[in-house]
Formats: sequence, structure tokens, C-alpha cells
Amino acid sequence: MRPGQRAVDIVASSAGLVVLSPLILIGILGVKLTSPGPVFYRAARAGRGGQTFFMLKLRTMRHTASDGPKITAPQDRRVTPFGQFLRTSKIDEMPQLFNVLKGDMSIVGPRPEDPDIVRDLYGAAEFETLRARPGLTSPGTIWYYENGEAQLDPTDVMRNYATVMRHKLGIDSEYLRTATVASDFMVMLATAGVILKKVFSRPRPTGDASHSGRS
Repeated sequence: MRPGQRAVDIVASSAGLVVLSPLILIGILGVKLTSPGPVFYRAARAGRGGQTFFMLKLRTMRHTASDGPKITAPQDRRVTPFGQFLRTSKIDEMPQLFNVLKGDMSIVGPRPEDPDIVRDLYGAAEFETLRARPGLTSPGTIWYYENGEAQLDPTDVMRNYATVMRHKLGIDSEYLRTATVASDFMVMLATAGVILKKVFSRPRPTGDASHSGRS
């Protein structure tokens, strides 16, 4: 753990819960109004040292969705329309500030994986990341949000997830070697920037009149 990291986590998560409480409340209300079932979802995750904890999220999938892959693919039919907005904006992850306050997670650290994925897909290099407390965001998480999700096969999301996951955790392993509280702060700012960019970016046009076959 970086010197001062736990103190920063406590202060940042407490402040974040106060500042972001309106967004969390909007998320709670939206889930309640658009999809029957519980508002929150408790996801089993492998934490520091591989110890299992339960990560708190706003529910983004249909409560009646059948069992499926551990990883959510792009355009996953299990995700509700409002849930897709929560995922894009990362509002669904904001309740994890309670996990940070409790000590299960940090603000900055490798994103925690399902224990089954850790058991089945982790190698020696990936297990190294379990020496750190998992986080809300990290350099690898930013890469995955911007690039990694698009590399998943929506018809068989687990087929190439191991390759994408190992690249993501490789980025985090490299970061953890020299991470400081100051560099963590820069990761937080970068995360906010990429989320805002994705939420407010306009969809790219698929073509124009000169290529559509219409005059």
C-alpha cells in the first residue's frame, strides 16, 4: 500500500458519497422505475490476497435475466436501457464508495474480478495484482473502458476475454510498481475525463449521402 493511501481513500470516499449522492439517488430512482426487482446488486469479487468480498453496484440487468457469462458483452441483451446509461456513465459503480470506506477497496487499484475468473484465468502475473487492494479505477481500467470492451466478441464474450484481461492487468501491474498518492490523483482525474468524454460524445455516423446509394 502506498504511504497515506488509506487516509486518502477514507477522505475521498466520504467526500465522494456526499458530492455524488444526487447521482446515486437518480440511479436508484431510475432502476426502481424502469425495472422490477432489487435496486442494488452484490457481486462476489476477489479482493486483496484473493479474499472474497461483496462489491456493491446498482443493478443494470433485468432481474429475470437468465444466467449468462460472468462478463457483460457490448449490447448484452440482459442489460436494461437505463442500465446501459448507468454503465456508460459509471453511476452503477458509485455505491462502491461504501466498499472503499469499509476497506474492501481503494479509489485506485486493479478492478476486482469474479473469484471463478481468478481461479480459471489468472496466471502468475495476474496473481501479482492481488497483492494490492482492488480499486474503483486504474490505468488498466481506463484502457479497458476506452478500448478493451470493444475487443470482446458479443457472440462469445469469454472467448477472448482472457487476452483482454491480461493486457488490462499488465498495465496495472506496471503502474503499481511506481504508484504514489500523487499519481493516483492523476488517475482519478483521467478517469473523470474519459467518462465525461464517452457520456457526452456523439455517435459516429455510419455513412453519408455520398456512400448510402441515395442521391
